[in-house]
Amino acid sequence: MHQRDRTYARLSFIVGAIFFVSALAFDNWPTGSSLRWLSLEEARQEGRAKNKPVLIDVYADWCQPCRNMERFVFPDDSVQQILSTRYVLAKVNLDDPVMGDSVRKEYRLRAIPTYIVLTPGGRETKRHVGFFEKGGFVKWLQDTSRLFILTWQNFRKAEKVAEARKKRLLVLVTGTNENLQRLNSLFDSQYAVRLIDSAFVPTLLLRSAKQDAEIMQEIGSGKTWMDEVIVFEGDVEIGRFQITPDMFMNETSLLPKLYELGGRKTPFSPGNNLQEGKVKRIS
Repeated sequence: MHQRDRTYARLSFIVGAIFFVSALAFDNWPTGSSLRWLSLEEARQEGRAKNKPVLIDVYADWCQPCRNMERFVFPDDSVQQILSTRYVLAKVNLDDPVMGDSVRKEYRLRAIPTYIVLTPGGRETKRHVGFFEKGGFVKWLQDTSRLFILTWQNFRKAEKVAEARKKRLLVLVTGTNENLQRLNSLFDSQYAVRLIDSAFVPTLLLRSAKQDAEIMQEIGSGKTWMDEVIVFEGDVEIGRFQITPDMFMNETSLLPKLYELGGRKTPFSPGNNLQEGKVKRIS
């Protein structure tokens, strides 16, 4: 063998060894295993008990972005600190024939990794699909802003509070978590908030949520996936109406409906006081 050939063979061996060692090191990169991951049901229970939000990590063993999160993001000290102190953590393998399929249907998953944050009561507040850089992940985790309608009490508690305060129970019914952002924009206007606060105790129900199925039957909410509002005074239904597309184009069109079902405690006058998108307080 010529000197030149021997040199080439030696270099090829060295390069191959480097690639082998790199691959071995990559496969054994430290992971976020020091974090305490629970099953989804365990995390939901602990979230309620500790009044902490739940972070769900939906992954699969074959998913390279999921593996990259485990190797490069979860081991980071700042990520571990915020996850371990502020959240209850749940991991769900999408390939699990039982839990994976259940979570896919419940949250309508389209890709992985998917990270979902739930309120302590189990409502989804936000989600992210795909790989996160460390800085972006920390910023996303630290964002504690919540949708106004997600601060509403659960149905059973709202029932009791409405009775104690002698107010009417307002039930907002929607199909899935995907509708919450646009509904929040409708009910979070300053006038809607004031009107609801004066006359109602509000609560939110999702047709896609298993925990709300029994309540849906009790209140007679149909199988239609239209968003609707149902108002009760005690056990008596006062009325109901559907959230129509025009309400999103003109948010004040919601107010007369709420006023009508609010009874004497509503502080706003319908009709002319709603003209030009303005609401005037009755003097």
